[in-house]
Formats: sequence, structure tokens, C-alpha cells
Amino acid sequence: YVQYDNEKSLIYKNDDPYDSIEGGRVSTGINMMTGHSTDNDLLDATQLSTPREKLKAALPKEGQGRLVSVGTRGNLPLESETYDNGIIKGHAYSVIAYDEETDRVTIRNPHGNKDQTKGDVFEIPLKEMDKYFTMIDYEEAQ
Repeated sequence: YVQYDNEKSLIYKNDDPYDSIEGGRVSTGINMMTGHSTDNDLLDATQLSTPREKLKAALPKEGQGRLVSVGTRGNLPLESETYDNGIIKGHAYSVIAYDEETDRVTIRNPHGNKDQTKGDVFEIPLKEMDKYFTMIDYEEAQ
């Protein structure tokens, strides 16, 4: 992977372009992409009724609605990079659907996940989200 400045000067060369990316808040990315602010829920400190209502409002139908994302708990030294079920630690995922009848959230790994047991898209019960994810960020309606 090589990145050039104005096609003249080499500014970055590496086998993995993600090595140059520093972590940050998903809400910052949503704001940069859309110009909209975000609302968020810290899952350890939020009753399930709150994200249920916000997910229903943000994702009325699969593939429609506002941007919603979740971030997983980060790595600690000497810890595995993934949970036993393949969810990557210290990573951001997009939320693409919420099924009110089953109370399940459909999550997508934006980098793909071909080597992980969960695959690129997977479902998880809302009540289990706090085991793996720390926060949900919702793009606010404009």
C-alpha cells in the first residue's frame, strides 16, 4: 500500500494501510461523514428500554434510517484480539437492523470478517450487547 501527496511525493508506504489509522470515537466519524451530531448510550449504564426505543426510531426498516454504530470493549495487554465468538475487541461495527419482535440487533463489520466465526454480518440479542460492546452511537435526525 502506497499513498502519494498530489501524485508526486510519497507520504506513506506499508503493507497494511490500517496501521496508520489511530483509533477514535465513532461519533466523530458519523459527524464527519454526515455533518450531523450523535446521541449515544453507554450500555453498562443504560436500561434496555432506552436503546430499544432509539434503535426502533433510527432503523425503522432494514437498510433505511440513520447511521448507528457500536464499539467493542478494547484490548488489555496480553489479551486475545477477539472474543471466543469472533467479535473483534477495540473495534467499531455498524448496526444495520433491529428486529423488535425478536429483540435482536443485526451488526456488520465494515472491514469484513472472513476469518472470524461471526462473519461480516451477524445478529446478537440486545440483552447480550453489553458483554461485548460499550456504547451505541446514533446519528441524530435533522
